[in-house]
Amino acid sequence: MKKQDKKRDNAIRKALTAVCETLLDSQPGFVWLTHKVDYKRFPQSLTIVLIFENDSQMQQCKVKALPDIGRLVTSHLSEAGIIVPCIDRHLHFDSEAACKADHNGNWARRLSGH
Repeated sequence: MKKQDKKRDNAIRKALTAVCETLLDSQPGFVWLTHKVDYKRFPQSLTIVLIFENDSQMQQCKVKALPDIGRLVTSHLSEAGIIVPCIDRHLHFDSEAACKADHNGNWARRLSGH
């Protein structure tokens, strides 16, 4: 990873940590989030995966809070100097229950498909 990519990745992680802390307090069933990115195709390749306890909580959040989450992520990334147009395209939702059912709880394997 190039030095610039490491700095960018650290900035993304810090921004997403703030997002995670906010969502833990505001979204029922939200558990954690992660991101993946190919810096050769940044920012188009950025994927942010939000994990919920179960599919019902995940769907409810998508219906009720997707615009708010998009604004929250955009705001924190912007503060870090990272501009991602159309953030909704980069947000993916998943659940602990689905990972357990489909991949026996193996998140590394599951996330390789996102």
